[in-house]
Amino acid sequence: MTLVILRSSAHAHPDWRRCGGGRRSEQLEDILRRHGIDWTDAAEARPATRLDWLRAAWYLRTTSPRIKMKPDRNLIRYLASDYLRYRSTLRSASAPAVFLVEEAIDYPRIRAAHDMRTPIVAAPHNLETIQQTPPRDFYSGEELPFCLQREIDFLALSRVVFCISREEQWLLANHGINADFLPYHPPVSTRDRLQRIRAARVGTARTSELFAFTTGNSTKNLEGLIALSELVAAMPANSGFHLHVGGFETEKARRYFPTDRCTFHGEVDDATLETLMIRCQASVVCQYSGAGALTRIPELLCAGIPVLATPHAARSAQHLDGVHIFHDAVELLALSRSDPPIPRAPTPDTAAEDRFAGWIRRLAAEPRSDIR
Repeated sequence: MTLVILRSSAHAHPDWRRCGGGRRSEQLEDILRRHGIDWTDAAEARPATRLDWLRAAWYLRTTSPRIKMKPDRNLIRYLASDYLRYRSTLRSASAPAVFLVEEAIDYPRIRAAHDMRTPIVAAPHNLETIQQTPPRDFYSGEELPFCLQREIDFLALSRVVFCISREEQWLLANHGINADFLPYHPPVSTRDRLQRIRAARVGTARTSELFAFTTGNSTKNLEGLIALSELVAAMPANSGFHLHVGGFETEKARRYFPTDRCTFHGEVDDATLETLMIRCQASVVCQYSGAGALTRIPELLCAGIPVLATPHAARSAQHLDGVHIFHDAVELLALSRSDPPIPRAPTPDTAAEDRFAGWIRRLAAEPRSDIR
């Protein structure tokens, strides 16, 4: 019998599928379907009055853990309406028995589920507040340590949190949160394409060129690209190093890359990207800050592409076959000359997937407590 849960996922929209958050959401959908679990969004609530919004906003601002808000009428109305909508859905007699939340900063929705005694399973794509530059609270603008502590306080309202990285699992566990680990593995919809690229690489003579493709709509990704440009610029002009750079919304980084050692593509179609993935010897992934885990690393490995990565970029993936770490321009240049072999493809962590679905089913079977 299919179990239906309430789900909150901004990245579930098809427009997000090209980004890491969207592919993580698609991975979670694959797991839910395979375990006979369906999901729904909150229903539209009856139109709220101004007094309803004011009461809800006051409640959110004064009940621990509190949501601090800028004095912005539209923001306050949005947060209050979000709380009222989810509370209304979870208050009904036919309300879903479990709430799955994928954005840790969905504070009004988490508060509504907690108030309605609906068990919460969190699967955040990353700790959102420290993914910003500088780290900050989305609703109040507060910086560290307050923004991170608030995010942790709301995640603590969950019965279990499935983290995408070991680092976040460690952090949350040390705050007394029931934190588990569900690593990213490419969703079913992308695996055929990655396997096709792997097969083509086996039968194709590869060049010594490298590529670095990412999504520039993420500040951390853009900062990583600019840092990579500085490493490339530090290499001798006659080193033989050549890097292809591009991806969705990466044009802001074009001016930083030396044209004698780099070909900057910007956004490209799938066919052009696949050609580069087949012919280049490896991919470079550069980051010096950021939360969560980079979804592109398991995808590159599945496609048979070695990954040359900074230690921070390789977080939670350093142990995987085909991940090679560099710390500076000298080490990156040396790795580019080493012609690393095609790596073994990573496999999904089916035990973690079963734990994720198992938690949802167990919580759904619990008697629902009285609500206030």
